[in-house]
Amino acid sequence: MDRAIQMTILHAAARGILHQFLGLIESLPSDATFTRESKVVPGSTIGKHVRHALDHIRILFEGLALIHRDTDSDDTDARVVNYDIRERNVPIESDRAVACIAITNLLRIIDVASRSITNPDKPVSLMCTVDPSRDDVPMTSTYARELWFVQHHAIHHAALIRAICVEYGCDVPEDFGVAPSTLKASDSPVEDDDATIEQRQSATQESTSQESHGQSQQASNKSSDNEQVNMMSGSSEINSSDGEDVKAKL
Repeated sequence: MDRAIQMTILHAAARGILHQFLGLIESLPSDATFTRESKVVPGSTIGKHVRHALDHIRILFEGLALIHRDTDSDDTDARVVNYDIRERNVPIESDRAVACIAITNLLRIIDVASRSITNPDKPVSLMCTVDPSRDDVPMTSTYARELWFVQHHAIHHAALIRAICVEYGCDVPEDFGVAPSTLKASDSPVEDDDATIEQRQSATQESTSQESHGQSQQASNKSSDNEQVNMMSGSSEINSSDGEDVKAKL
């Protein structure tokens, strides 16, 4: 794939996820909903998941010197991305207005990145907490890989936000918190499944008809005309019930 196209897709996807978060936050009935602790996801609030997801995106761009930090030195090459150093209990997780401003700022940063970073393989230095009892581990990655990581990470937390919203009875867009691969895979199989169901139902009806005919023949050989009618009625009821069971399973 052409590098320019690759970067266009990644940046567009990042904007799309942030707009999804923005739309959902604005649709919530109150800040109380934003900060209410979930019983389905214990210890969680919508606000905490929003803050956590946005933190990763912000930290990536801080490490790329696109966001200034008070502790920054003049040597931007010495910057390291460490997703494990995050702020907690900050206004972004308790005030929807603050969260929306943070998202708007990140959207502007992504616009800057889309113009200034053209190489998807731009090196990114990471420091990761792998074992809490040992020193952090240094790693090397690329801009494209990390940009996709923070997006995928945000989708994961969007799925948890979705569960909390359902718990509270809040409306959630169908694609919110759903991985792109899941959305892509759900396009064509639906038509195939419908066709398969029709084939199975047709086969079931044909089989039911054959069984009914066979049972009717047996009844005619063993019973009187009245008994034949009774047997056929009984077999018809059974076949109808069987047909309903098959449809229920499908």
